[in-house]
Amino acid sequence: MVSENDELEKQIQDALGFINLHAAELNRLRDLHGQKVELGLSFSKIYQEPTFPYARFPRTLVREAAKFDLSLEIGMFPASQGS
Repeated sequence: MVSENDELEKQIQDALGFINLHAAELNRLRDLHGQKVELGLSFSKIYQEPTFPYARFPRTLVREAAKFDLSLEIGMFPASQGS
């Protein structure tokens, strides 16, 4: 886990910081054949059917993740109205 924050935008910032901080190790992992590394983010959002929840990754995160052959994974969870 690269972020303890519940807000997706903050998680994206934390993920970019993680990539920059650990670039050498991510390079090493990328060069190990057969290794799959995922960068996971998750968030809760209040929505009602038939609305489809979505998240957009900024180009910066996609570009940085691609440098290290990282997969991006996102978990979306419905939030309760009281959250």
